[in-house]
This record gives sequence, structure tokens and C-alpha cells, in this order.
Amino acid sequence: CAICSQPRIWYRMAQDGLFFPIFGRVNEVTQVPTAGMIITGIGAALLACFVELSALASLISLGTLMVFTFVCAGVIVLRLCPDLTKSSSPFEDDCDNSSACLCEHSTILFHLKTCTELIFGRSSRRLAQNNGSKPILFILLYTLSAVIGFIVIANEWHSATAYVAFAITMMSALAIMSMPKLPPPETFSCPLVPLIPLLGILSNAYMMGSLPLVAWGFAAVWFAMGAIVYFAYGIRHSSLQSRHSIDNQNESAQYQPLCLSSENLVGYDSTK
Repeated sequence: CAICSQPRIWYRMAQDGLFFPIFGRVNEVTQVPTAGMIITGIGAALLACFVELSALASLISLGTLMVFTFVCAGVIVLRLCPDLTKSSSPFEDDCDNSSACLCEHSTILFHLKTCTELIFGRSSRRLAQNNGSKPILFILLYTLSAVIGFIVIANEWHSATAYVAFAITMMSALAIMSMPKLPPPETFSCPLVPLIPLLGILSNAYMMGSLPLVAWGFAAVWFAMGAIVYFAYGIRHSSLQSRHSIDNQNESAQYQPLCLSSENLVGYDSTK
């Protein structure tokens, strides 16, 4: 499983500038990322030879649960941090005067639907923009405190530590629930956000906390290696960072306004 999936993860990371370019090259004959396949194969063989099977199984389970936790946290961040998402409607960014906009289309139904979405959509987005980075901070506190609490219970350590950890978990959950959020998208969306993602993180934390500590040791080493690669290389070569800078500089040139205020209409006489 690791041999099949890991090279493609490195390939995508290399394409985004977060990993070394050699892992983003595809063999012209086999059409596979050769460097990633070779490195992953060697690493998997070494782990299989020198690490116990039970420890490997626990590490794989821990990694899978972490991915599920990141997905749940990402849903909350996307719904509570509008600065990290693009506008769901082009009219939200291109028309500042929501009370009087004349659109390019001619049907009355389209006018009513567009202006209604514009007024309420912009209101929700402005409220959610006040969240700033607080959702990310509280999600981190919620996840870490829940994991620590379940680890303490699983290993039968001092119960007072678990009480403190779960108190932080509860307060973080209440803080996240009280924050304003964006309306759900028109396509498929997770219901009852942020309640469902918070419950997902909590269930994942329970299962992660029940895993042996040796799995957490391997995970800590893996996280340290990833942090070193990111801060030494990825953060400086990220294509997302480059695109974000270009988008900010050319924002007005990239998007054509779809709504026009009455002052911008052809033939409008401001003296009347």
C-alpha cells in the first residue's frame, strides 16, 4: 500500500514545490515517478526487516487516523475562515454596492436571486472574517487536548491530567461552536458544521489515544523529518505561495465585474 501511494504523494508535493523536484519527474517509458518508487521501496524494505509487525500496524493505523482528523479539521477551517477560500459567488467580490446592482442578465428572477445571495452572502462572509486565525488555534487545542486525555486514560496515568485535558477540549469546542460561519455551499456539504467534524475529531482522538506509545514515537520522528524538509525547502519553493502573491497583485486584472453600480452605466449623467 505504501509503495503504491507514497510516490504519488511525493509527486504531487514536488509539483507544488513542497518537495525536491526529482520526485516530480515521471519516467517517459513507464509513466511512473521512478525516484519516489525506488526510495519508497527501499524504505519499506528496511522497515519490514528491522521493525516489529505490531509496531508497523500501529503506526499505519495512527497515520490513517491522523489523515481523517485533518479532513475533519479542514471542513471546519473552510467554513469558519473565509480568507482561505474563494468567494462562492462572483458577485460577492465584484460588486460593493449590494443595494443597487444591475447585472448583465435580463431576467427578473436572476436579478432577485443574485441580489439576495449577494446581500446575505456578503453579510455571512463579513461576520466570518472576524474569526481570523482563531478557528485554527481552537481546533489545534481541541485535538491535542482530546488526544492527550485519551492517552492518559489508556495508560492509566494520573487522572487529574485527563480532567484538565478534557476541560480544555470542552472549552475549545464551545468556542468553535460559537463562531460565525459561512453558509453551506450549493453542492454536497457536510451537515451540522462544526458539530459533525468535532465529533469526528473526538472519535479519531479516542482511537489514536488507545494506540501504543511506540507508534507515537515513530510518528514523532516522521513529523520531525517532515518539518525539517518543509521549513528548509518547501516553504521557500511553494508554488501556492507564488500564486497567492501574483493573485494579490493582479486581482483587478483577473476578474471581470459582473455587476455594475448605477454610476458606471453608459450615458449616466451625474448632474441630474
